[in-house]
Amino acid sequence: MIKENDIEIRSEEIIDFMSYTPTWLIKWGITVIFLIIAIILLLSTVIRYPETLSGQITITTLNPTVTIINKISGRLEKILVKDDSTVRVGDVIAAVESPANGADVVALKKALNSIELNPNGIQIGLSRFQDSLNLGDFQGEYSQLIGDLKQYQELTQNRFFTEKIRSIENQLKNQADLSSINYEVLKMSEKDLENAVRKNNIFKKLFEEKVIPPLEFQEKQDELSRKQQEFVTLKRNIVQTNITITDLKRQKLELSNEYRTRKLALEQSVFQKKINLSNAIVNWQKNYIVKAYIDGRLKYVQNLTENQFVKQGEPLFLVVPQQSTYIGLTTVPSLNAGKLKIGQKVLVSLDSYSANDFGKITGVVSKIFSATNQNTYTVQIAFKNGLVSSLKKQIPFKPQMTGTVNIITDNTSLTERLLKKLNLLYNDTLEN
Repeated sequence: MIKENDIEIRSEEIIDFMSYTPTWLIKWGITVIFLIIAIILLLSTVIRYPETLSGQITITTLNPTVTIINKISGRLEKILVKDDSTVRVGDVIAAVESPANGADVVALKKALNSIELNPNGIQIGLSRFQDSLNLGDFQGEYSQLIGDLKQYQELTQNRFFTEKIRSIENQLKNQADLSSINYEVLKMSEKDLENAVRKNNIFKKLFEEKVIPPLEFQEKQDELSRKQQEFVTLKRNIVQTNITITDLKRQKLELSNEYRTRKLALEQSVFQKKINLSNAIVNWQKNYIVKAYIDGRLKYVQNLTENQFVKQGEPLFLVVPQQSTYIGLTTVPSLNAGKLKIGQKVLVSLDSYSANDFGKITGVVSKIFSATNQNTYTVQIAFKNGLVSSLKKQIPFKPQMTGTVNIITDNTSLTERLLKKLNLLYNDTLEN
């Protein structure tokens, strides 16, 4: 059995042992604690804890990609450009089946360009306008144009009006000559009449003096009457000639007016039909001919083959501008949107390219658009280094690429963030 004194002695020894602290532990323990605190403070100053705004982003180009939409339902008759090929403005990409024959429409367009107006009238090559053209919806207008052109050619080349006017002009000349002759004859007749009157007065005196017999005097009277009748007849002929000249001038004027009126009416009709057909060709090309609207690289929206049926309003192709600046468009919530500033750093992770394998694309905020509604803002992102990722990989551009965006609105350290919190609490305390 252990004595009570032994227990007390051992307890004191244990207490002394346990209360003894080695000198090296005190020395190094304090040093390690201070080092840990210093490292924590240093890391809290160095380590950044950014605030971000996140959203979905669509990658596009500054010159936007053009979507080519089918204008009319029908069968794809021809596909002339392969996927990922370079196209220029106006290049024909494909053709949709139409009631009109494409080659005939092209032939009509060239024929219409041959119709020109010069000071002498319309210059046409009627041989260019073939009756056999298949023009679908504007076949009727084309037939009317051919009819007008034939009438115009017949009017201007038949020479009916020209010859008739020339004949009238010759008659006018003859009538004018006849009128001149009649005036000369009238003058001579007038002198004869005056002489006859003087002779008659003499014979009248002689008759009154009974120098000549009555029969002779009567003969002189008859001769005077004939002279007077001839004079009147000549005057009547001159009047008749003037009436004939006036009537010929009227006929010439009417023929000239009729020719000009018919010619002008046909010219107006031809040019109106030319305008109508030109507009019809433009509309036909818009509906049935698929063209590139800008220079760039062609992308198929879907798998397309010839004879495939496509619906009206269905997207067929995309034209991506070459050497264009890439931008991103994103919408962010209006909450904390006041922190958005031009030039803030942006990190983009693309849906089609894993950030682990390809890295992230770096950009900056280049434009902040006014809020389109109360809940979101639209932000434009600029990629100064193009689509080169953080892993130095070039990401190939595809139209309407999507991904996730993180806009770094505040890139302060933990220490700065803590100080800001403390300063805010201090200011709140002062205000209360």
